[in-house]
Amino acid sequence: MLNVSHHYANDRLARHGHREGYAAVVLAGTYMEAGCGPRTTVRAGHVILHDRYDHHQDRFGAGGAVVLNLPLPCGIEHRVGSVEDVDAIAKTAETDIAAAMTFLTDVLRPAVLAEDDWVDELAEGLIANPGRSMAE
Repeated sequence: MLNVSHHYANDRLARHGHREGYAAVVLAGTYMEAGCGPRTTVRAGHVILHDRYDHHQDRFGAGGAVVLNLPLPCGIEHRVGSVEDVDAIAKTAETDIAAAMTFLTDVLRPAVLAEDDWVDELAEGLIANPGRSMAE
């Protein structure tokens, strides 16, 4: 069954978790996710991959967002990618979820996101080196 979520302008989802890994394919709009890593703002064409038991919160932009959620196997890394044709992935998912996921993994490429908030830089530094002190 196709899992598409529609979020209204300025909606917020409180911190929540998922039992299974999934890919959040942004079909339209924008939102900011704060979870395991630095806060990430995504827009149409971006894909956020979540491992099982990932916890995060979401804040949607002024135009809201439409997100297609596709199941992923266990053991993936949380990361952000992008695709050129989200409509093709959504169209494939309408009839075959497994084929859509295969298609997504074939066309997914790393996304370059501009995040320059010091809080995000701090989070990245602590994740990269958990033994580092705040004084450093």
